[in-house]
Amino acid sequence: MRSASNPGNIGHAWVKEDFVDIGLYMQIHYKEIYSEVLREYKTVSIQYIPALATENPHITKDYIFELEQKPDKLRRALLNGDWDAFEGQVFTEFINLWADRIHWTDVDRKNYAARKWTHVIDPFEIPLSWPRYMSFDHGYSSPFSIGWWAVDPKGRVYRYREWYGTHKTPRELAEGILERETEEIMNNIHVTRIADPSIGDKSRGESIEIQMQPVSEKGIKGVYFDMGDNDRIAGKMQVHERLRFDSEGYPMLYLFRTCTDWIRTVPSLPYSATKVEDVNTDAEDHAYDETRYFLMSRPIGQRVKPRREQKLHDPYEGARL
Repeated sequence: MRSASNPGNIGHAWVKEDFVDIGLYMQIHYKEIYSEVLREYKTVSIQYIPALATENPHITKDYIFELEQKPDKLRRALLNGDWDAFEGQVFTEFINLWADRIHWTDVDRKNYAARKWTHVIDPFEIPLSWPRYMSFDHGYSSPFSIGWWAVDPKGRVYRYREWYGTHKTPRELAEGILERETEEIMNNIHVTRIADPSIGDKSRGESIEIQMQPVSEKGIKGVYFDMGDNDRIAGKMQVHERLRFDSEGYPMLYLFRTCTDWIRTVPSLPYSATKVEDVNTDAEDHAYDETRYFLMSRPIGQRVKPRREQKLHDPYEGARL
């Protein structure tokens, strides 16, 4: 099968992951896929062949001139084939220095080590005193997303663990959450869990929330949640504010580089075509949604940018002997 695509739109994230980011371009890469029906593996080959507009003999010079006049992100996507920048991207503040580590300069290396001008950082041992949170967006056929967060004394948040997948029952999700929180349980660390309010819906029978709680008569462990604030626009603004760097290059939100599903999906989210201030809900927005629930549980106000010292104009400057 051969297929062609430009960067952007709602399928951007999975096309980029499966084809562009699989490895060096032009090389043939192999991966195994599993059939649950046949209960066997199959090896498939994948090759990414980048092609620029300038390589198409049927494209006129006028079209190239037209592409060069486009806004920056659209020009980079369509003229340069840049899959890291496309028109309509919501969270333009996001920077992942780790992704470009092959081309690091000395400054990039120092910034990454100091956690400056990057949202993606190396994992580190989190102090036991830092408050812990977990955020949850439910899904069965569509993906569920669960993220674990720590908060430092300055209020910065760190996503240090995640679980992303499909086809898990509420009971399996509860068991998986407790299994992944073994370290916190051993250290007697309380984890505040926040979820999409829709898990409390009882209109179709027993709610997801109830199904994930302990079954007391059987002694089966479970989990409890606080219901998150699902104000979409306010939540989106919290993500923007957290991602914004201060004057020294420090954001209010970091991600351990092991949180690959957040890094893969959230920066690629496009705007909605009908609700211009909101994210396109047809895109892969599950990690983004549970991030909103968490951030709305401890919102921050808009930070004032530090003022630069103003130099007073001296009309005689340069004229003195």
